[in-house]
Amino acid sequence: MRAVVRSLARLPDDDVQAIATYFASLNSPLGAPLEPALARGLTPTPPATDQHRAGEKIYLQHCESCHGTPGSPPSVAKSPLGLTASLWARYRPFNLLLTVLNGIDGSDGLPGSMPGFRDKLSDQELEALVVYLRASHTTLPPWGLISDRVTRARNDPLSLP
Repeated sequence: MRAVVRSLARLPDDDVQAIATYFASLNSPLGAPLEPALARGLTPTPPATDQHRAGEKIYLQHCESCHGTPGSPPSVAKSPLGLTASLWARYRPFNLLLTVLNGIDGSDGLPGSMPGFRDKLSDQELEALVVYLRASHTTLPPWGLISDRVTRARNDPLSLP
């Protein structure tokens, strides 16, 4: 995936927006307008539940410095989350969970990296974070069985550092 990001970095913003629109269309119900999904991705909604508020607090503590303040323009963030493909995965949160747990080491030459939070977040905190991100940044329904999926991702022998 990082190779794709490297290649897209050379494209004009209009081309990147067109590609993002296309990929968002793949996760939208047939015939549904894309504008609400893109708008939500670029301008997240405020937290609506106690779990979302807990997730936002974790986001503000650990993620905001790189991914931006919720509701701020995406161009202000070093790496905005709104159009992150793993957040928009319809049924499987594993890519997002594994990225948060293990981070991105940046050894492939792309700018930036992300620390892993495996030793910083409990399962409950990780669950609150991804539930908040999914609810605030997408128009998709919540992932099912998220507690089980968090446990599985943390204990997946292929993802252990």
